[in-house]
Amino acid sequence: MGCGSSGTDAPGAASGCEAGPAACPSFDGSADGDPAGPDGAPVVVSDGGDGGASEGGDQDVTPVAGIFDVKRYGALGDGVADDTATIREAIAAADAAGGGIVYFPKGRYRVTGNLSVGSGITLGGEGFQPPGAGPVSALVGSWLVVDQSYLTGAAVTLANTGATLRDMGIWHDQPAPGPGWQPRAFGWAVDMVLPDTLTRDVWLANATSGIHGIGRVTIENVQGEPISTGIQIDAAYDVVRIRRVRFNWTAEGQPVWSSDPSVMSQLGVGIESLRDDNPEIYDVKVSGYATGIHYGASSSGITSKFSMMDTYVDHAARCVTIDGAGTTGKLTRFWGSNCGSTGIWITGAGSIVSAADIDLREIGANAIRVEAASAFFLVNQLTVVDWDKGNLGFPGIEAAVTTATAKVGLYRSFMGGNVQLGGVGNVVTDSNPASSAFNLRVPLPTEVPEDSVTPYAARVDVLAHGALGDGTGDDTAAIQAAMDAAAAAGGGPVVVPAGDYHLKGSLHVPPKVTLVGVGWQGQAAGTQINPADGTTAVGRVFRGANFSIDAANTADVIQLGDNSAVKMIGMRWDQGAVVAGWQPRKFGWAVRVTGTNVSARDLFLLNPTKGIEVASAGAGPVLIDRVFGSPQSIGLHLDTNATVRANDMHFWPFWGLGGAYASVVGPYVEGNAVAFQCDHSAGAEISDAFSILYQMGVLLGQNAGGQVNQDLRLWNADQDVGVRGYVITGPGTQATFANFSAQGDTSQTSPGVTGIWAESSATNASLAAYNGDLRIFTGNAVRSDAAGASVLVNLMHLEGWGRGGAFPVVEGGAVGPEEWMNGS
Repeated sequence: MGCGSSGTDAPGAASGCEAGPAACPSFDGSADGDPAGPDGAPVVVSDGGDGGASEGGDQDVTPVAGIFDVKRYGALGDGVADDTATIREAIAAADAAGGGIVYFPKGRYRVTGNLSVGSGITLGGEGFQPPGAGPVSALVGSWLVVDQSYLTGAAVTLANTGATLRDMGIWHDQPAPGPGWQPRAFGWAVDMVLPDTLTRDVWLANATSGIHGIGRVTIENVQGEPISTGIQIDAAYDVVRIRRVRFNWTAEGQPVWSSDPSVMSQLGVGIESLRDDNPEIYDVKVSGYATGIHYGASSSGITSKFSMMDTYVDHAARCVTIDGAGTTGKLTRFWGSNCGSTGIWITGAGSIVSAADIDLREIGANAIRVEAASAFFLVNQLTVVDWDKGNLGFPGIEAAVTTATAKVGLYRSFMGGNVQLGGVGNVVTDSNPASSAFNLRVPLPTEVPEDSVTPYAARVDVLAHGALGDGTGDDTAAIQAAMDAAAAAGGGPVVVPAGDYHLKGSLHVPPKVTLVGVGWQGQAAGTQINPADGTTAVGRVFRGANFSIDAANTADVIQLGDNSAVKMIGMRWDQGAVVAGWQPRKFGWAVRVTGTNVSARDLFLLNPTKGIEVASAGAGPVLIDRVFGSPQSIGLHLDTNATVRANDMHFWPFWGLGGAYASVVGPYVEGNAVAFQCDHSAGAEISDAFSILYQMGVLLGQNAGGQVNQDLRLWNADQDVGVRGYVITGPGTQATFANFSAQGDTSQTSPGVTGIWAESSATNASLAAYNGDLRIFTGNAVRSDAAGASVLVNLMHLEGWGRGGAFPVVEGGAVGPEEWMNGS
C-alpha cells in the first residue's frame, strides 16, 4: 500500500454525483505505511481490481453530499477524449457549494487546458501505480493526461488558500526519446500560487516542469521524473515544507521513465529554493540531475535559515549548489554520491551554512568547495571517499578564496580504500577530532505510520442526519448522530460538506470512525479575519468545512478515543471584543486525544484558546500532522504515554497582524502563550514545528505526577520572534534537537530573552542540541541554571546575544556542574 491507495475498493462504490449532494466515494481513515518505503523506492499502488467507483460497481449507494465525481459531469477518463470542460464543471459545482472534493475515479483524464482549484476544494483520486514508459493506455489508477497541444500554462493551479491536489498522477505527452530529443515546452504540472495549499501523494510522469510554489505551502509524497525542474519555490515569506520526494529514483536508484541519454542529459534541477524563508526539507532522494538541490536567488531575494535533513543526491553534476549571496541554513544527514563536479559547492558571497553527518563519495573534483567571498561553512562528522576523480589535485574540502572560511571536525577521508588524513585546502580542522562534542548524532526518526486518505464509497454525511451548516442553531447533536450511525454500521468516514456548522457542545469520535471534512480555507490575502478585533466592520466568508464554536461552549470541541480520526476541517472561535485588558476566553481544547491509533491532520484552528492536547494513557501511535492555527494560550500539549509523531505544525497570528491585534492580542500572546508544551512523553518526535510571537516556543516541563519527557526528538523546527525559544524546566528531561532555530523579538516592549534556557528546576536534565541557529537576544543565546544538567551544543550559529547587558553567548550557572561543548 502507499501513495494514496488502500489497495482495495469498498463494495458497491458509487458512480458519481450531481451538481448538489453527491453519490460518490469519500475518504477513509485506514492506517497505511510510509509511502516512500524503507529503502526510498516508490511503492506500487494496487489497482484494487474492477468494480470500483464508476467501473461497474453497485450504483445504488445513498448520496453523500460534498463530493463531486467528474464522471457524473461527463468526464470519460479513457485517455482519448478531452475531459477538460467536464472536469471544470465539477470544480465549478464544488466552488458554488462553498468547497468540496472533486473526485477522480480510476481513469485517464485528458486535459487541454488549465484546471484552477479554489479555496476549500480538493482534487482527489484513487492513487496510482508507478508508470512505465507508456503508453497512456497502460496507466493504472487516477491520472491526468496533459495533451501535447497545451503548452501555455500549468496543468493544475492551486489558486487559493486551502486548495489541495492529492492521490493521483499527472502524465505529460512527451515525444519518444531518441537522438536530439527535447522535452515539450509544457508549463508547470502544479502551480501553487497562494499560501496554505497542499500537494500530497502525486506522481509527475514526464513533466517538463514539476511543482512551483510560493508562500506557505506543503509538498509531500511526490515522485516521478520531471525534466527541467522538479520543485521550485520562490517568493515564499513563510515556512515551506517539502518531504518524502523521489525524483528519478527507484529502489536501485535508476530512472523511472526513460534512461535514454537524450532524456537524462536534459534533467536540470531536482529541487530549487530561491526567495524562501525557513524552508524545511526532509527525506528527499533525487538522481540524475545537473544539480540535485539548488539554493539560489530571485528578484524577491534569497533563502534564509533553510533546514535540510535525511536527503540523498546521486549521479548529479553537483549534488548541492548554494549561489544565493547571504544564504543561511543547515544540513543534517546528507548523502551525495557520483557527483561529477562537486558534492557541496558554495558560491554565494556571505553565505553561512553548517552541516552534520555528511557522506560524500565518488566526486569529480572537491567533495566540498567554498568559493565565495566571506562565505562560512562549518561541517562536523564528515566522510569523503574517492574525490578528485580527474586527478587534478582537488582537496576533499577546500576554501577556494582567501576570505572564505571552512572548518571541519571529526573528518574521515579515504582515497582508493586508503585512509587519507589530509584532503583539505585552506581549511581549519578541529584540534581534538576525538572529542565527544564532535560525535553527537540525532537518532534516526521512527515514523508513526500515517493514514492514507483514500476515496471509497462513503455512506454517511452529516447533512443527512440533520446538520444545517448555516452558521445558526446547534449542529452538535446532528454531527454526533451521523458518527454514531457510522459506528453502528462498523465504522468508516463521516463526511462534513462545505458549510458553517455551529457547535454548542463536544463531539466524541467513536472507534473506527473518521470525521472528515472537504477541506478548509485559511487566511485570505490582505484580510483581517475576526471582526471582533476592531479592524473591520464586516467578517470574511469561510469556505470549506468549518466549525464555529459558540462563545459559551467551553468543552473540548473534538475528542478522539482509540482508533479514531479527524481531518480536513477548519474551526474558529469568537474571542470577544478586543479592549484594554483583553484575555482569551476559557475555551476547551480544539482537539483532545485520549486514545491511540489516532490521527488528527489537515486542520485549521482560528483563534482557539488551546489547540491540541494528547493525553493518551496507552502506548500506541498518535499522529498530529499539518495543523495550522493561532492558539492564544497553548498550541500543542503532550502529557502522554503514546508514541507521538507531530509534524508540520504552524502557529502564526492568522487573526491578523494589524489593528487591535498588534496593540492588545499580540502582546498578550507574546507575554503568556506557549506554542509547544511537552510536559510528559516517551519517545515523542516533533518536526517541521514553527511558531512566531509566542512567550515560549518549546517548553519541556513535567506533569502533575512528576513525569517528564524521555527521549524527545525535535528537528527542522523554528521558534521565531518570541521571548524564549526552547525552555527546559522538567528535572531529568532527555531530549535531542537538530536543525533548529530561534529568533528573539527586536521590539522594545517584548525583547527576546534566551534561545535555549535550562532553568534551575531542570536538574540533571540532558539536552544534545546541534546544527542550531539562535539570534537576537537580550540575554544569553544558551543558558543553564540547572544543577547536574548536561547541555551539549554543537554546530551553532549564534548571533546578536547580550543586547540587554553583558551576557556571555553561552553561560552555565554557579550551581553546576554543567557540561558545555560547542563545536563551532
